[in-house]
Amino acid sequence: MRKLMVTAVAVLGVAVGYPAAEAKNAPQESGAAQMQQQTTGTENKAQDSQMAGKSDAKTQEVMGKVESVSGDSLSIRIPSKANRKMDRLKADAQSKIVKDARPATISELKEGDEVRVSYKIVGNERHLISVDATSAKAPAPTPEKKAP
Repeated sequence: MRKLMVTAVAVLGVAVGYPAAEAKNAPQESGAAQMQQQTTGTENKAQDSQMAGKSDAKTQEVMGKVESVSGDSLSIRIPSKANRKMDRLKADAQSKIVKDARPATISELKEGDEVRVSYKIVGNERHLISVDATSAKAPAPTPEKKAP
């Protein structure tokens, strides 16, 4: 129970504006003062995120295989035990797409191509930063047996 209370105080302290280490030892303020700090902090965060736009979104990277391409969106399958599918990765004019070590367009990507995708989440959408694709390998031809 004590750990839970210490954690709650730390979380509230960080929300009010104290660094995590100082949150546990934060001075007790009146409810009105805390409410004012929380409101001001929330307004500042909203303004900061509006001003920053896409630049504050963290870039993420995944590897997988192209499942499908539709218009300016890409769907990939991430190999794992869950075999997760990632849909609606949106390409725009700033997206850098490379296939087999040469510049390409999203429409040149084909099902089965191996890809390394970097993207940022903006709102509810995933915006492609870069796609590095390698063509799907065609199965090796089987040697024909000669009749004796």
